[in-house]
Amino acid sequence: MVTYLAGNRIRGTSTERGNYPVTITDAWDLSTAVEVGDEFSGTSINNFFMKPDGTKLYTIYNNASVKEYSLSVAFDITSTLTNTSTMSISHGTDKLGLFIGDSGTKMYIGTNGTDSIYQYNLSTAWDLSSASDSGNSKACSCIFPSGIVFKSDGTEMFVTAPANYIQSWSLTTAWDLSSATKDSTESLSDTVDVRGLFIKSDGLKFWCCDVNSSHLEINEYSLSTAWDFSTISYESSTTMPNYPNNIMIKSDGTKMFVAIGGTTNGGVYQYDIGTSSVDTIQNGAVFEETDTNKHYLLDDGTW
Repeated sequence: MVTYLAGNRIRGTSTERGNYPVTITDAWDLSTAVEVGDEFSGTSINNFFMKPDGTKLYTIYNNASVKEYSLSVAFDITSTLTNTSTMSISHGTDKLGLFIGDSGTKMYIGTNGTDSIYQYNLSTAWDLSSASDSGNSKACSCIFPSGIVFKSDGTEMFVTAPANYIQSWSLTTAWDLSSATKDSTESLSDTVDVRGLFIKSDGLKFWCCDVNSSHLEINEYSLSTAWDFSTISYESSTTMPNYPNNIMIKSDGTKMFVAIGGTTNGGVYQYDIGTSSVDTIQNGAVFEETDTNKHYLLDDGTW
């Protein structure tokens, strides 16, 4: 079988002549997202964070606790989830923002009431039971610091701020919140009340959650200059069943996870991204065409 991933030119081969099946997968295209299940049904989830390898899930609630779960199947929240640790957070009132970085040794919690972000150190990577308050915090001057994302090297932090703003911060010492200085605040067109935030690893795309009652959607933006939020352009929106508090996407763009608030449809939802379709085409037929390329399936079964 020949597989073509949108955004990547892949040439497949086959040893047989005749008709060839082709699977097309549109990674990163949220318009193709299909819900496959949810966890914590009926629970209003403020935020969550998934370990990059998909084996751990961390959730945060209004009740001032962070919970750690192990997944029996990576990136599958419908598999068996085991609560391995629970940690109480004393800072602020509602605990809204959650991010874990520096290879699982730093955790950041955003709260309202104090409108600040707090840093915790984990002596054992990804083990919530080993977390301790570092004493480092940063007042971000925003009521709901719920979307918190760090660049992979820990030198930049991005925070969502109501109603429709994203703050960019520089850290002179990587991952050390006490060294953070705010660089800019940019407004988001087509977003009314922003919450969660996810930035693609190359810094050229991001998605944010809109919890305005007339929207309830995830908005996608592109950046013409990586990590520079003054260069953003609105791309599209995807409607959610209730208040979307945060979003994470698997690194290959094939799975999406969304924290939904409200007890009616609350929980963490999992989606498959990419409408996989199988087509049978004849030798020599044009399969994919762009402005500069045409790919043909040849008689010998190669593109």
